[in-house]
Amino acid sequence: MVIGSGLGAQLGFGEESTYGTAVTVDRFVEFNSESLKTELSQVTSMGLGRGRFQRSGRQKTVIKGASGSVELDLMTKGHGMLLKHCLGSYANTSVAGSERKALITPDAAGLAGLSLTTQVGRPSVDGTSRPFTFEGGKVKSWELKSSVDDKVVLAMELDYETVVTGTALATASYASGAEIFVFSECAATLAGSSIALRGFSIKGDNGLDVGRRALGNTKKQPIAAGPATITGSLDFEFEGLTRYGQLVAGTEVQNLILTFTTPTTIAGGGPALFKVTIPLLYFTGDSPAVGGPEIIREPMAFKAVDNGTDAVITFEQRTLDTAA
Repeated sequence: MVIGSGLGAQLGFGEESTYGTAVTVDRFVEFNSESLKTELSQVTSMGLGRGRFQRSGRQKTVIKGASGSVELDLMTKGHGMLLKHCLGSYANTSVAGSERKALITPDAAGLAGLSLTTQVGRPSVDGTSRPFTFEGGKVKSWELKSSVDDKVVLAMELDYETVVTGTALATASYASGAEIFVFSECAATLAGSSIALRGFSIKGDNGLDVGRRALGNTKKQPIAAGPATITGSLDFEFEGLTRYGQLVAGTEVQNLILTFTTPTTIAGGGPALFKVTIPLLYFTGDSPAVGGPEIIREPMAFKAVDNGTDAVITFEQRTLDTAA
């Protein structure tokens, strides 16, 4: 028996070997919210000759898939699997002792062959956690964000082949010793120089075609069918004309690096770390404007571009996790 509210909920993930073939979830994460919903196809018939109202028995309902979002606070352990499914490629190497370095980058295959089973335990008011198991999960898009006095938050938009409620609820277990990353642990640089940010948002869209359905109600694995994009926004105070000049000239700017480092150390002597690197971008934002007596802000939207050598974006973790 659990608390009969969201306080008693649980969320778990598992990596599938075959798209749409569910596995028992074995990676459980603390989360802020989820909005995974069943998508239905309701087919009706309104033939002439039987009056003005639809007759009983002239409609059929089919589950055609599921989709929605999950939001969670990024932590020092246990989140490599989710970051991998946001970008596609994951490599984990030893640093010192038990400390590991994980590099997550976009893969060349557009997430082909990668899919997740997701199970949400949703408590009803009688104290029973009702399992909803979503199969064939793909990360359509994602967002990383943080601001002053806040945490680093990861939000993902997911698409699923189907959902069932007959799978038993898995027993949840969580990574021990995990910490959140917070604003005070961030060092930000752009073009090699330190920058002062009020906040940031980085978004990725994987360009997947999630509508590959066929007669028989078969849903095929979503594949990349459009450009993948990395966009975002950097919230500056208005400090001068440099960024405005880069904006209006369409200047490509090198090396946006956001590094979150915990004050505590992990095995091997180093701190836990999460680092985002975007080697090349250009600004797409607006001009600074006076909205009142406050300090003028300069929120600069941007788009990452491929420099032909480096990954368009890289996530780096220093962690005790030995695998995604």
